Amino acid sequence: MITIGILDDHRLVREGLVRIVQADSTLEVSWLGARAEDAAEIGTKSNPQVLVLDLNLPDRSGLEVIKDLRARLPNLAILVVSMYPEEQFARRVLRAGARGYLIKDESPELLLQAIHKIAAGGYYISENLAIELATITSPGVNEIDTPYTILSDREYELFIILAEGKSVKEASSLMGVGLSTVHTYRQRLLEKLNLRTNGEIIYYAMEKGLLT
Repeated sequence: MITIGILDDHRLVREGLVRIVQADSTLEVSWLGARAEDAAEIGTKSNPQVLVLDLNLPDRSGLEVIKDLRARLPNLAILVVSMYPEEQFARRVLRAGARGYLIKDESPELLLQAIHKIAAGGYYISENLAIELATITSPGVNEIDTPYTILSDREYELFIILAEGKSVKEASSLMGVGLSTVHTYRQRLLEKLNLRTNGEIIYYAMEKGLLT
């Protein structure tokens, strides 16, 4: 029996994931959480083998949760199930220590397949992402070709939010940080990418294929 933890701040999503997992007789949901702070229970009050994690949590970035859990529990297999297209976050998720990435509108069958694959020690990514990763790590490919990778995880999170046309105030709410912190992140990302306005952020994201 493979034990599963689920961390997502939306109750309907959590309950839907529970139903999908329980349909597989080889899987058992052993832990549920709604906020990043709940992840402190993993490894203490509960020890799931696989964690199904949402990136967009109300109190902290899912990327930071992944890094913390990997440091504490290196054998925990983490599968990110997110609303964000994989071209936006999948590479960062894998770099942080997750073993798979799946967008939320995929089929239940793919979710179960991904869980079994990472529980067995493998990775679950799409064929397109696998090709992209192989290309990026090939000799002669310069990181400057994708300069947005120099952003910190929080700067990148804000970058995607602003690229989607949301305001700084909306970003503050989504990221769970104050306006002054958002303004600091924004200034840093503008400097790193040599941009000046939110309009240029949107154009840059479109040019790099980060918007669907």
